[in-house]
Amino acid sequence: MRSVYLFLITLLMSTALSIAQDVRAPERGGMTKSLGIPGSYKWDLGFSSGMYNPKNTKTLATQWELGVYKDLMNPSYGALGLKVSGYIGHRDIEFDDGVRGLIMSPAGRFAAGVDYNFTDEEVDFILTVMHPLRRGGLFSSGGLAYLNWLPGRGHSWTVGLSIPLGEPNRGKTRPRRGHVSLTAPKPPPVPYVNKEQTLDDALKNVRETMRWVNALTTPYIDQSDLKEFEKGIQELKAHLTSTNPLFPDGRSSEAEVRFYHQELDRAFSIAVSDGPLEVGGSTPLGRKIASQAKETILEEIILPYDRLLGQSKKEDSILEFAALARGAFARWLLTSSVVPEDRFLAVGYVFEKLVNFIEENRKLSRKKWRKSAWVWIPLQYALLPEQHDSQDELDALLERAAGEKFTEGNRIWYVINEQFQHEMGRMIHLAEDYHVLWIHDFRGVDANGDPDELAFYQIRDSYFAAMINKVKQYDETGRFPVYMIFLDQIYYEVNKGRL
Repeated sequence: MRSVYLFLITLLMSTALSIAQDVRAPERGGMTKSLGIPGSYKWDLGFSSGMYNPKNTKTLATQWELGVYKDLMNPSYGALGLKVSGYIGHRDIEFDDGVRGLIMSPAGRFAAGVDYNFTDEEVDFILTVMHPLRRGGLFSSGGLAYLNWLPGRGHSWTVGLSIPLGEPNRGKTRPRRGHVSLTAPKPPPVPYVNKEQTLDDALKNVRETMRWVNALTTPYIDQSDLKEFEKGIQELKAHLTSTNPLFPDGRSSEAEVRFYHQELDRAFSIAVSDGPLEVGGSTPLGRKIASQAKETILEEIILPYDRLLGQSKKEDSILEFAALARGAFARWLLTSSVVPEDRFLAVGYVFEKLVNFIEENRKLSRKKWRKSAWVWIPLQYALLPEQHDSQDELDALLERAAGEKFTEGNRIWYVINEQFQHEMGRMIHLAEDYHVLWIHDFRGVDANGDPDELAFYQIRDSYFAAMINKVKQYDETGRFPVYMIFLDQIYYEVNKGRL
């Protein structure tokens, strides 16, 4: 019998260890973890310390505070809510306890209300200000620092920290910084003095055309300032209707892009050959060098910078990326054996001018759009129209920009309203591993305040029916799909999705 007990104990211990160490996926017999829904009541625990001074007798005070908060408006706004809390602690060597009722604005980061102290049997006004101090909150869990002030008790105050309870995901998906920190290292000057006038002319054309490529491919469309918007449109209109012998077929976005590439080919051709070339002229070697230069700026400057679209930037500049681009282009010059050694400096001089022109246009875009998050460097600085005019080319470019390969089997259907419910139900039944519904509104009640029929039928006939079938098939398939629904909390609350 003793050996049986030992066997059972060993079995239980090994099972417990395996559970603790092996978190199985649902299709391997593990539990499906629910992300849950935001709670209506939000609990927090805080500790604070400060000075208690009811009768000008300053004493040290410490308090532990347990509170619960409920929004009075849509939680997505965090505009207004009610918080009730209780606290216990010490003032010097005396026990201290009480309760508080606060009108709180998480978005405004303040609360005001009343404090009733049991020890003193006294009610006073209390003002609280709070701040997470860093994005995501203290300790990566949505924690807050706060200051309590009671002017009616001799300006007593405490400073403390609070952490949320029962919200394990709070603050974890919040990026620690609201900006991207870039550097702007100043490069050493290229020790080359140009004496070829046609090279200066070519670079002048490159510089001028880059400005118009930028303006035409990323036009200023912000209509919040109509005068600036109209001024920009009139400027583009005047430029496109102007005549220039360099554009015999007229000006257009594509014409500007092609002329830019033509003059860049010309500039590198002059640099490597050390001979004059007229507008439109170039050499095979010059075009090859220009192609490598454009590949380098695309890979090292344009794509890395444009990936930051939508993010504010400190020390906004391409110079950090340009340093890598210079190194990559210099390595190519040294290892390719394409460029004669005595022309390295001249070719490097043209490449440096190209980088400077890109930075110059970035500054113009920054001034025009007023926010670094909105600045975009045109891909046309590196690509001709025929290099991105097919689906395969666009797919390859998007993969390169995202750093991820497209996966096979992706399809998109445009489904009209009458078909949506049927198609979604069909997909739920066909799901083998997982099904994701990302939708702004899954109603709990209809416009009359009654339980929503469509939501009920979708749950009963799609989700419940599919899950029942998958349970019946589990012994054969060994898999049970994960069903995920991601909702917009604004509509979730407005339409009473929380039944």
